[in-house]
Amino acid sequence: MQQLYETRTAKTLTLANNVGYAAKKADKPLQLNILSSVLRDKNLRETAHSRILYDLLQHPAAQESFVRYFFPEIDITNCLPIQIPYPDYQRIDLTLKGNGFFVIIENKVNQACEQPCQIKRYIELAKKEYPADKIYVLYLNRDTEEEPTTKSLPTIYRAEIGDRLVCKSYKNDIIGWLKAMSGMFSHASQPYLESALLQYKDYLELLFNISRHNIDMETQIDGIIEKELGLADNSLDGQIEKLKASIDDAALLLKRMEKLLEEREELRRKELYPQWFNMISESLAAFGITLTKEECNEIGFDFIYKRVKFRCCISDELVYNQNRDAEEIKYYWGIRSSNDNVYDKLFEELRNIVLNGSKYLQNCPDNSEGWAVSDYAPINEIPDIFVYLAQTLANEPAVKIC
Repeated sequence: MQQLYETRTAKTLTLANNVGYAAKKADKPLQLNILSSVLRDKNLRETAHSRILYDLLQHPAAQESFVRYFFPEIDITNCLPIQIPYPDYQRIDLTLKGNGFFVIIENKVNQACEQPCQIKRYIELAKKEYPADKIYVLYLNRDTEEEPTTKSLPTIYRAEIGDRLVCKSYKNDIIGWLKAMSGMFSHASQPYLESALLQYKDYLELLFNISRHNIDMETQIDGIIEKELGLADNSLDGQIEKLKASIDDAALLLKRMEKLLEEREELRRKELYPQWFNMISESLAAFGITLTKEECNEIGFDFIYKRVKFRCCISDELVYNQNRDAEEIKYYWGIRSSNDNVYDKLFEELRNIVLNGSKYLQNCPDNSEGWAVSDYAPINEIPDIFVYLAQTLANEPAVKIC
């Protein structure tokens, strides 16, 4: 039994290595999405998605396509032109008004909580301009087709709307609509609209992890898996059982490797700080700076800047890694107020001192309160960055090292 287990583990490791090698070597197209680059792993807010839809729907052909896709029962040819008020926080997420219909679009792409009587209020607003039988509701979920609950849409209003309530999702239907418009506009006639449609579709596919950028790589990986597991030599039932068993083996292997990684990261963490402390102490002696340790995973020094006490330090924290779907230790440098209070003007001045110096550094946009400036950095760069920070502060006339 032990030998069988060791053999299966070795085979799973071999398969993982071969798949990883294929993924790295695969010929993949350049993946460039402006939205993803700007957002840096953050998601667009519902209001931003609504504004994008608003912009895309400025073209009459896009308007007609949208209505036909989500409400085929509406005779759009007799309902033109369409008016689309600009969305903002005081209005319905998005509104389409035509000759004979009023479409309420409620955007739940980020699974925002329902507001009490939200859809009811929107229907009441629409009734001021249109009869009830001309009012439609498009309820856009993230990746399901769930209806609004009675909290948002009371039973009497749900019955009044009937089948004019359409519940769709961004994952399947907004992407589906964007695909349906593929090729509708030429680059020569509508370069910006064509580009926007492509970029937004690509962004959503990346968001839902259904992008086809890596289709060649995935095909190669599938081939490796089929060959390594010998799927072609088995019946369909046999292939299914082999895949199930391999998935179980891989899950167990992943669990143990994650545990080993966690243990070794902790060992490295315990070794790094004493090494850094000795290395940096020697470099800072010339500036009259004495390092101190406030915690086992923190070293730094205190200083006064315009009567306020700050601490310049290096430390670490657990950060979620989306690619691995797990937390990992990341190391950072930074300057924080000693009492964790926020001093906007002083923070800005310290940022300018640090970021405008001779070393190219950036400030993490997700700093916690109390931090004037900080950022993550590779382990091998941390000591040099910290020495630079210390030297920069020591040379600043308004800084007094404690």
